[in-house]
Amino acid sequence: MGGVTMGGEWFGGYFFKAEKTDEYYLIAGGTSYNMIKLNGMDTIKQLPVKDLIFTADDYAAAEKIQIEKAAKAGKENILTITKIAAAPKIDGKLEEYVADSYIEWGSGQYKARGAVATDGNKVYLAYDISGDANPMVNGGQDFSQLFITGDSVDLQLGTDSAVDPKRSDGGLGDLRLLISVLDNKPTAVLYRWKTAGEKRPQTFTSPWRKITLDWVEQVKDAEISIVRRNNGYTVEAAIPMQTLGFTPEAGKSYKLDMGVIYSDPNGTNRAARIYWSNKATGLVNDVPGEIMATPNLWGTATIK
Repeated sequence: MGGVTMGGEWFGGYFFKAEKTDEYYLIAGGTSYNMIKLNGMDTIKQLPVKDLIFTADDYAAAEKIQIEKAAKAGKENILTITKIAAAPKIDGKLEEYVADSYIEWGSGQYKARGAVATDGNKVYLAYDISGDANPMVNGGQDFSQLFITGDSVDLQLGTDSAVDPKRSDGGLGDLRLLISVLDNKPTAVLYRWKTAGEKRPQTFTSPWRKITLDWVEQVKDAEISIVRRNNGYTVEAAIPMQTLGFTPEAGKSYKLDMGVIYSDPNGTNRAARIYWSNKATGLVNDVPGEIMATPNLWGTATIK
């Protein structure tokens, strides 16, 4: 049964007892058909019947505890935003970025490294992703939902250095920039949890909860290059600072995280969320939980 999974939310299957042999079987699998023989069923005894009540409030409390534990256990992660004199060519070739400015992260087969730079006018992002057998595919047709429908890379950033770095919710100045493909063409999506002025709100829901962001839009002035290779890909992007509302200053620090969302083999769903600083990202079956912000789990960026 190595490598077989039912997934995070699996529905269906068949559990039965064979009439001729009195053996028990389970037919199960997420994207495969598996006949599983269950031994030891004759030793099972019924426990005393008790009610177990688990509410949405209980779930929220458990989620909060998980985040608090991750914050306490996490080490301080530091990223340097490198100042560059000349704008790099956005071609997916990452040799122009300072070698020691890269951060690295991963889990199991999933490996990633990334860098951030600026020339004073734009923010430049570099991602080098490995461990993806079907690199940078996304079957989604709704730009706002690309973080759940396939591959993407992610930047989560607090643009205001003056706010509380231990905040647990997304606030003014906090943003998420997601880069993926829509109809196989590179695209960037900007999410803001809170805005002080104009709003373009969108609500993300699951069967039991919802979260509304003040601003969701495709970024029209982002320049993006994606280069696929065997078992991986690179992403290079340039986004105007004005679009992000981000003007980093020397001597100040900013909350920041970089991440990768890996698709399933078909490129139509997410299989793993792997981030540099935030390690409480195992959830892949609850849309509100996947769009919520936890700046207290992000790393720290300074400009040099």
